[in-house]
Amino acid sequence: MNMPRAASPQACYSDRLLHRCREAIVGSCQYCGRPFCLQHGDMLEAERPVCRRRLCQRKVADLRAHKAYQNQVTLRNSKTICGLSHCGRQPWGQCSHCQGLFCRSHIRPRRRTMRRERITVQEPVSLCDHCWRRHQLWVEA
Repeated sequence: MNMPRAASPQACYSDRLLHRCREAIVGSCQYCGRPFCLQHGDMLEAERPVCRRRLCQRKVADLRAHKAYQNQVTLRNSKTICGLSHCGRQPWGQCSHCQGLFCRSHIRPRRRTMRRERITVQEPVSLCDHCWRRHQLWVEA
């Protein structure tokens, strides 16, 4: 009886349960830590490897969108106005994540779930709505 070969530690991991890729690895994903070959991952700018798992690719897209958001907030804050577009009020508080300044209507006290060395904790923070919406993505494994 032929038993399927187990993927070696130097072989690519892919999400297929029964048919694992056995190509040589070129990197380990910065988000999930899984090794991948050229077919199942990408080397982003500054040699940051990311696999092609759906969750890891969502994080790449989210990070790009977040950088654009931060640039918009910084520009608005330089004019001493709330970081949220279409708001002309003066800033009142700072977002604990993006460090942007927002008026009282656009920043709220929240309890953010974070993982710290295999322990999940909740911490009180002030977050703008943008950072609150995206934080769950980064808690996922």
